[in-house]
Amino acid sequence: MRAMQLAANLRGQAQALLADLPEQERQNYYALVKALQQRFGAESQTGLYKALLRNRVRKTNETLPELAQDLKRQVARAYPDASVAMREALAKDYFIDALSDPDIRWRVFQTRPKTVQEACTIAVEMEAFSMAEQKKGAS
Repeated sequence: MRAMQLAANLRGQAQALLADLPEQERQNYYALVKALQQRFGAESQTGLYKALLRNRVRKTNETLPELAQDLKRQVARAYPDASVAMREALAKDYFIDALSDPDIRWRVFQTRPKTVQEACTIAVEMEAFSMAEQKKGAS
């Protein structure tokens, strides 16, 4: 009964997964849940999140705090079993790597920030300084 209720509420890719299961598994609630977890659960998605992190760059018009927050969220998804300290260190490293300006990236790296928030604060200050210098040069 529970398996039928669950199956009746599936949509999109989850419904397509249902069609690929043998009849016995479609009627077994626990087998159905297991198949859905294997396909859509966090454990099967960690590789995807890690790949997204490796290729993450700052988007046009994305603020540095937005970038830092997004990276913290992605790191939590990519490394769900890592300690808080490890996730913080990874987020900081990914943040520095995602900075588009190589000079700012190098300077933030050189300061050896301990947290992603510290790295973000330093990057914001450096970016503001760089913009101010450019305006002075244009005057």
